[in-house]
Amino acid sequence: MGFATSKSKLSYVFMFLKYQHSCKNDFLTQITKMHKAFIIKRVSVLLLFFAFQIGAKAQSNNILIFGRVVDGAKKPIPFATVYLNNTSFFSTTDSLGNYKIWVPTYLQKLELVAGFVGFKPGKVTLSQDGKSKKVLFRLESRTDLAEITVTAKRDRFWKRKWRIFEDGLLGDTPFASKCEILNPEVIKLDYDKTQSKVTAYSREPLLIINKALGYKLQVDVGFFESDGKLTYQATNKYFDSLEVNTVKDLKKIYKNRRRAYDNSFRNFLVSLVNGTTAENGFAIFQMKEIRNVYLGKVSLDDGSSNGFFHRAILRDLVQKDSLIDEYKLLTD
Repeated sequence: MGFATSKSKLSYVFMFLKYQHSCKNDFLTQITKMHKAFIIKRVSVLLLFFAFQIGAKAQSNNILIFGRVVDGAKKPIPFATVYLNNTSFFSTTDSLGNYKIWVPTYLQKLELVAGFVGFKPGKVTLSQDGKSKKVLFRLESRTDLAEITVTAKRDRFWKRKWRIFEDGLLGDTPFASKCEILNPEVIKLDYDKTQSKVTAYSREPLLIINKALGYKLQVDVGFFESDGKLTYQATNKYFDSLEVNTVKDLKKIYKNRRRAYDNSFRNFLVSLVNGTTAENGFAIFQMKEIRNVYLGKVSLDDGSSNGFFHRAILRDLVQKDSLIDEYKLLTD
């Protein structure tokens, strides 16, 4: 699953007033007590899918996804990881390359990923129909990164490159500071001095821990590009819970996860569909006219006083497509 934050022409700019919180919003915007609004600068890839898991309603029904992972010669790949992208559902293949994952039926769109060091990840998108599914992965060798070697030498731009990469990948939310990349040596960073732009390539998945949310993540970086302000990235990822030693720590983790979901873009979308934006503390504003904007800080007071922003009408923003049973956000 990939996404980008970039300069664009927008006729709708969604700004959300979480008036029960005074902290930074973990995803899009936060208006403080002084009514300062922030349009999205950078989405934290590490929190987006946490919110998805917390917000989903668990059901007792599950389906089985099973199959094999083989190489180009159809030989089994043992110890390969197979997972549902952006979730905590994963499995490891046995000596014959076999795997199986039990998946709850509330997950409607299933993006199944298989990966192993030295191979390009395989990805299959499945629709949920309540039936078990068999999926065979045939992975290709990762020759595009074969020449990458790790050395102790770092050029004079390394610190700047790493800061741009780390900020772009982890985001600038309160919980991002609690994240730690355990194997930075697997990342190769290139730097375009003329544009101050960093591109990143991964020899193998990144291992990241988020102590605030109690998760350990495996992130495969398919594409990354950032100049420190605008970040484009495409990643595959899954996460597992960290071991917690005390009940006190566990309660704190659950509280942090709740906070992450409450302030998330997913919570906003669910509230928008259910018509409960006000109850959940969101205020939505619309731009009066199309302008070129950078996704950064904007004063709500200034925008409202000069007529640039005005309150949006919810029924004009979301529409249900009955044929495919999906909701769509509408813009001019």
